[in-house]
Amino acid sequence: MLPQPKLDILFPKHVYRIEDLFLDQLADFETTCRDIITTSGTIREGEWQVETTNQKNNQVLNDPRLVNLRSTILEYARKFMREMQYDEEYIVNADFVDSFTNLSFKGDHLYPHTHGLCLVAGVFYIKAPKGAEVWFYDDIPKIERNYKSACPSTSHEGKAYECVPGTLLLFKSDLTHGNKSQPEGDKIVISFKIM
Repeated sequence: MLPQPKLDILFPKHVYRIEDLFLDQLADFETTCRDIITTSGTIREGEWQVETTNQKNNQVLNDPRLVNLRSTILEYARKFMREMQYDEEYIVNADFVDSFTNLSFKGDHLYPHTHGLCLVAGVFYIKAPKGAEVWFYDDIPKIERNYKSACPSTSHEGKAYECVPGTLLLFKSDLTHGNKSQPEGDKIVISFKIM
């Protein structure tokens, strides 16, 4: 009798998804983000082919109107870190390094990128048109192939998530992600890094 093989999954990539958050407050969050964009200004350059406050105001979650959203994101980030088995000292001391809002329109996109040195990166969708997606990639050299694997989820080279208002996505900062050309309509998000 032949021995049974074992399948080891090495270095998996994780996306922690929380849906239906603050659905009754999304209109208020949109107003707040548009106010922040108006008062702070935005840039559009390089990999950022959207209007972003990233280099103008990268502390948007410190706005008093977003205090409940801020604490909820941090609570879920700590849960994610525990599931990922981060050291408890990092978990209890985790806080936002930066947070910024992006406003995008038809045809806008974000080139595939990572978020550098932090423990957790993430995005909260406030407004998005149907068909808007964020893509996560396994390997940068494979991105250009625009390959969509028919394999099971453990073998994906790229995976898309629809940008649904009220959805929070959390992931390790080295997970490559981006947005392809946006369909009709506005999209408003808050992106952040936690250390």
